[in-house]
Amino acid sequence: MDQLLTETVAAKCTGTIIQHVQTDYFSLILRELDFGILMIEWDEVMENYQIQLSEIQYLRKANQNYALKHGTVLLLVKTFDGIIVGPEIQKKLQNKEVYGGIRAVAIILQSTTHRISLNLSSQFSKNRIPIRAFASHESAFKWLKKRQSQKS
Repeated sequence: MDQLLTETVAAKCTGTIIQHVQTDYFSLILRELDFGILMIEWDEVMENYQIQLSEIQYLRKANQNYALKHGTVLLLVKTFDGIIVGPEIQKKLQNKEVYGGIRAVAIILQSTTHRISLNLSSQFSKNRIPIRAFASHESAFKWLKKRQSQKS
């Protein structure tokens, strides 16, 4: 993955940026919203961008590094409508190794069909962590905060 810009930690009113990666195709920001709650913001630079395996590996490593220092992570994922998750990535995301150091994942999806599909498939999945899709940032964050108050 070619990195054009890497931003070091900077405080913002919406949390602390842990890492920012900008390429010709996307902008990816890993941000600490609250202690133990990280948000991945995937912003579109190119329409119909297909997620690459190297990006998943990069995110996994960043999450694990945070978890080593601060304990398990609750993850909120925000994507854009045109993002494409190909078969190779879908298969990789079913592997429990991807979720090392992560206790739960909330994903914001605009499409009702995609939310229902993800929520149904995660109920029957063998994932060891809960994954749930939401329409809004507020409901996703509330669900993560509830998980945070529960014992690991």
